[in-house]
Amino acid sequence: MLYLRPRAEQNQCLTDLSSIASYLSSDSTYFPTTPNFEIACLVLDELEHTGLIKKENEEASWQGNTFILPLFIKEIEELPSKPFYMTNSWRPTASFHEACVLCGLAESTFTEAELKAFTSYWASKHESRNQVAWERAFAQRLLKQKVASVKKVSQVKNTTVDNSSAISNTKVSVNNKANAVIQNNSQTTIQNSKAEREQVQNDLASLFK
Repeated sequence: MLYLRPRAEQNQCLTDLSSIASYLSSDSTYFPTTPNFEIACLVLDELEHTGLIKKENEEASWQGNTFILPLFIKEIEELPSKPFYMTNSWRPTASFHEACVLCGLAESTFTEAELKAFTSYWASKHESRNQVAWERAFAQRLLKQKVASVKKVSQVKNTTVDNSSAISNTKVSVNNKANAVIQNNSQTTIQNSKAEREQVQNDLASLFK
């Protein structure tokens, strides 16, 4: 691995058994080694068995094949990306779902209009962030829009309830007034009838005097 790792860092990943055999050569007093291609292949096979190296073409032999170092690739992928300015062609990666979860969003879905609004706004700003930071900013923007949408729907519902309550109160008020008018009319009619009877009785009494 001391030989393969520096080559991978320089993007020189073609397997050269001659170079590997030369690297393994040792004139140590305690463990002198004069490896050949076969020993070099055995060493690579052992590294492959432990998961430290892979062939790009698994069906081909080691000589001339491109080798892959899984741990090295994982290490590179986990390094933070370099900051960059926003462009209109920017898009979130597969890790955007994690950014949404951390912001409190259950889903990572978005519309093209929402993405365009985000990129257009930040493309006009002189600010650089790495990919993770841009994805987090986009997730936070989606969260704010969702919260604002929920508040708007809630306000509309409250307004509808208030209007319904006002209409109901108006109906009750009208009914109360109507009942009051009917009751007053009934009382007036009774009073008029009583007065008429008293007048008739007075007229009859005057005839017999």
